[in-house]
Amino acid sequence: MSLPKGVILISGNNGHGKSNLLEAIHILAAGKSQRAANDSEIVLRENNIVKDYARIYADVVRKNQDVTKVQMDLIRRDISSLTPKSSDLNKGKPVKFTKVFNLNSSIIKVSNFIGQVNVVIFTAKDLDLVYGSPILRRKYIDLLISQIDKKYIKSLQNFNRVVVQRNHLLKMIRAKKSFKDQLTQWDDIFVDSAQYLIRSRGKIIKYLCEIARPLHHDLSNNDSILDIKYQPSIPIDLDSTIEEGSNFIRNLFKSNQDKELNEGVTLFGPHRDDFLMTLDGASISSYYSRGQSRTFLLSVKLAESELYKKMIGQEPIILLDDIMSELDKFRQSYILDRLMNYEQCIITSAEADIFTENIVSAISRFRVENGTIH
Repeated sequence: MSLPKGVILISGNNGHGKSNLLEAIHILAAGKSQRAANDSEIVLRENNIVKDYARIYADVVRKNQDVTKVQMDLIRRDISSLTPKSSDLNKGKPVKFTKVFNLNSSIIKVSNFIGQVNVVIFTAKDLDLVYGSPILRRKYIDLLISQIDKKYIKSLQNFNRVVVQRNHLLKMIRAKKSFKDQLTQWDDIFVDSAQYLIRSRGKIIKYLCEIARPLHHDLSNNDSILDIKYQPSIPIDLDSTIEEGSNFIRNLFKSNQDKELNEGVTLFGPHRDDFLMTLDGASISSYYSRGQSRTFLLSVKLAESELYKKMIGQEPIILLDDIMSELDKFRQSYILDRLMNYEQCIITSAEADIFTENIVSAISRFRVENGTIH
C-alpha cells in the first residue's frame, strides 16, 4: 500500500491488526519489535505452527524525492532440518530466526540499517519508561541515539561484547583458572567504549530535556518544571577530558576489583545506567498520577521528534498507537496541531471519529478489517 503525506488515520476494531502496521514500520527503524519478546512472535502462524520465513519492507521517499528501499528478512535457523512432523517439536520453545538486513538490494549490518528510517512511536506501553525497570529506559535512549549516531551503536555493540568477555574472565579468576593481570586488556577496551556511551547519553538526555520543558509547560497547562536526570553507573564529569575520564574509570575498577571478583560480574558501566524523570524535583513514578506521567512522556516524545529534525535534518515518521482516546480534548488538539507540521504521521484508533470537523478534511483515512487495510 502507498501511504500519503500528512496525518493518516487507521481505524478499525481492536484485534484486527492496526498495531501490526505501526509495529512493522518501527521494525524498519529499530531492526526489532518494540512489543515482541522474541522474533518468532512477529512471524505469521498457521495451525499454531510458526512459519519459516517473514519479510518486512518499504520504499521510503525522501524530501529530495530519492527512494530508499529498506528490508528485513527473518529466516528460520533450523529450516533445512525441518519436516512437517518435526515442526511440532518446537511447541513451548521460541523458534530461532536469523535476521537479514537489506538496503537498496544490498545486505548490510544492523548497525548500518538502524537510522535509515527515523521513527518516533507513542503507545500505551510508554508508561513502562516511568514505572518499568532501568533496562527499558536504557533501550529507549540507546535506540534514540543509534538513529542519530552510527558510532554510538557500534560502540554499544562493542561494549556489550566486552562486558560478556570481562564477566567470563572475572569468574575464571575467581575459580583460579586465570590471572588478575588479564583484566587489563579488557579494561582498556571497556574504557574507550564506555566513555563514548556515557558522554553521548549525557549530552542527548540534556538536550532532550531542554526541548521537552517548554512542550510540557504548554501540554500540562501549568508551571511544573520537567527534568530528566541522567544517573550513570560511572559518574565521570561530562566536562572532563577523555584522559581524565579514562583515569577515573580505571581507578574505580582498581578500588573495586575484589568486590567484582567476589561477585563475578562487572559492577560498573553503561549497562547499569538509568535516568530519573522528575517534576519540580520529585520522581514521576513515586509522586505523580498516571495521567501526569502520560503528559510527561508525551512531552518527551514530542521533544524526540524535534531532536531528530535539529540533529540530522530529517523529520521522523510519527506513529501514535491508539492513545488519542486516552487524552482529553485539550491535549488531543495540542498534539494534533504539532503533528500536522510533520511530513507524515500515522495514527491508529478504534474510534473513526476522533478528529474534529476542521481537521477531518486535512487527513487521509484507512480502515483495517481482519488484517487487511482498505
